[in-house]
Amino acid sequence: MRAPGTQPITGYSQASKLFRLIYAGALIAAIAVILLPTTNGLAGEETPVVTIHARRYEFVPSEITIPAGKPVKLVFIADDVAHGISVTDLLSDVDIDPGEPSAVVITPSKAGDFAGECSRYCGAGHERMKFLIHVVQ
Repeated sequence: MRAPGTQPITGYSQASKLFRLIYAGALIAAIAVILLPTTNGLAGEETPVVTIHARRYEFVPSEITIPAGKPVKLVFIADDVAHGISVTDLLSDVDIDPGEPSAVVITPSKAGDFAGECSRYCGAGHERMKFLIHVVQ
């Protein structure tokens, strides 16, 4: 029951409505920033992550298979000294420094086998550091 002569509260002030609108927009933007790096933009479809270790004188695993036309996040970790990787037609000289994982997202446009190698001299067996990406339809 209201006191005699008082008006009912019917809504929010303009400033309060504006604040709520800005707050909701900021919340949506924050969620998008968190989710975009891990999804394709489609509900429930996460970008696959493949972790590759670089160590004298090999990549582990030395071969991976990924789908054409879909993004894949590659995370490179140097287990000993600085390395690099370059994969013809897919990756161009990614530095892999110890203690700092290097991540790249690739979306191969065509199927095939793509050969790569260590692109930073890492010692006497450097030329043996080979890597192969199989891209399938």
